[in-house]
Amino acid sequence: MTDPRALLDAYAQGYELVANGRLAGQVQRDVIAPKAFAALRAALDAHPPSDGLAGTGVRFCLTCWVPGREAMEPARWPCPTAQAITTALEAK
Repeated sequence: MTDPRALLDAYAQGYELVANGRLAGQVQRDVIAPKAFAALRAALDAHPPSDGLAGTGVRFCLTCWVPGREAMEPARWPCPTAQAITTALEAK
């Protein structure tokens, strides 16, 4: 799975294109949707993946927990939050 933080950065760079004959850059992004970009970044930062289990490639969300057989267990990463953001950013 593509890193959702990288997808968000790539999507945000789309706002750095030339607009009206001048560079839009960060200023344009901040004018169009500053809270949306900040909210997505905050959600991704709140749901980081673990380093994983050695040699298995299995990673877990460091925030989400699900009921397990005997106790709560960490959710596999990408968790539902990271997956929802990634799916929306990958939409064509």
